[in-house]
Amino acid sequence: MQFLLEGRIIPERVDFNLPHVHAEIATADGKKLTCDISIIKSKIFIHVNSDGDINGPDIRNIMFTTIGDIVNYAGFQTVLGISYELDSITDIDKKSTYVFGVEGFVFDNTDEFGDRLTFSHAQLPGQIPINPKLLTDKSFSRATFELRNSIRYPDFTALHCRLAIEAIRNAFNADDENEGWKDLRENLKIKRETIESFKQVAADQRHGKNTFQTWPQRRHCMQIGWEIVFRYTRYRDSDPPSPLRIPEL
Repeated sequence: MQFLLEGRIIPERVDFNLPHVHAEIATADGKKLTCDISIIKSKIFIHVNSDGDINGPDIRNIMFTTIGDIVNYAGFQTVLGISYELDSITDIDKKSTYVFGVEGFVFDNTDEFGDRLTFSHAQLPGQIPINPKLLTDKSFSRATFELRNSIRYPDFTALHCRLAIEAIRNAFNADDENEGWKDLRENLKIKRETIESFKQVAADQRHGKNTFQTWPQRRHCMQIGWEIVFRYTRYRDSDPPSPLRIPEL
């Protein structure tokens, strides 16, 4: 199978260039990808050959990590805060192109938690409701930063979701972790085992270990993260703030 991925360095005005790089990558399920990567005037071109059947989103995630390693290396060498994006993948054999969106498909399947999930996402295009009170809440702002990155950087989903939850814990008590966790669980109706269900994976990633996560594992982390942060917004909206009366997560 042959694919062409295209993307760009952000901001493109950096005029980033990379001579041809050849790489061979083994996937988690034993497939082998051979990749030829070039970056010309901040435009990314990746030719990929696979020795087995593999879908476009999986290739995107693998190559997103590979390009990230290259960009991080270059940013280190040049002391630049550059970023990157992959825009599309073309299946050369099938002569079809898929343009990547930014959606994480986090809530396409909610079977694991069912009606214990109270979060409902806003649809685009349309007006996004903004609560000014939350824009000045630094714990909420840090949590939403981490959740956004949990989609954007799939290799570190558990870490970003854990950091989002820790930001909310700090909103309850930043000086005493035990009390902060206790207040979070009691006020937002969250079980301890739910919070700790991916604690070890997040800890491994926090300490520099590259721990692979499957899509169901990533979805598990993100649904918990989103629900806890959303429950916090409901808690903040009550006047005065009081424990939620909803099913435990």
